[in-house]
Amino acid sequence: MRYKRFLLQRACYYTVFALAASLLAACVSEGDDSTTEDLGVAAQGEICTGTTCGAILTYLDGVPARSNGDNMGSGDDCDPGGYTYGRRWQCVEYARRYLCKKHLVGTTGCYMLPTVTNACDICDIQDPHLTIRYPYDGYFPTHGDLYVEPCNDSNDHIGHVAVIDTVSGGHPNWTLGVVEQNKSCTGRASYLFGSARCIVHWHP
Repeated sequence: MRYKRFLLQRACYYTVFALAASLLAACVSEGDDSTTEDLGVAAQGEICTGTTCGAILTYLDGVPARSNGDNMGSGDDCDPGGYTYGRRWQCVEYARRYLCKKHLVGTTGCYMLPTVTNACDICDIQDPHLTIRYPYDGYFPTHGDLYVEPCNDSNDHIGHVAVIDTVSGGHPNWTLGVVEQNKSCTGRASYLFGSARCIVHWHP
């Protein structure tokens, strides 16, 4: 009788243990999936919590890069009523505003980057104040140049533009530290030199 009771108790223990292990595995699995998904969204820069439309993210040479609010990473503007240097607060708007604040044309006004349909179209601009260079053509990118991404599936064939702050590493795999709008939640990011469609250099 004692032996049968012992077997029955052991069977109950095993059943409870297996049930607990199953529940624990399910909880851990759900937690891992949620964490991975959240990190993936954040890594794409599509959701930036804690920033409002127009909030200053960072500065480059005194020119602030601002948040596109809930529209970060999209082609929509969080401030559709404003248009001084471009659509607020898209990436092209920052590139145009930075160049205007940093460079004068003659004695009357600032340099204004010509209007483009998409950011990647900046590489096709023909302008006497711009030199268009390409990865590995012998040019060394410098502070204040524009980094322009190609149009592809990852950016809805719109492209992206940012202003170069730092250049590090060795040739040919330079890392470009940039300031940007409408992509990074901090307004700063790093890109490999070879990933650019072109590098744009301003000159008098």
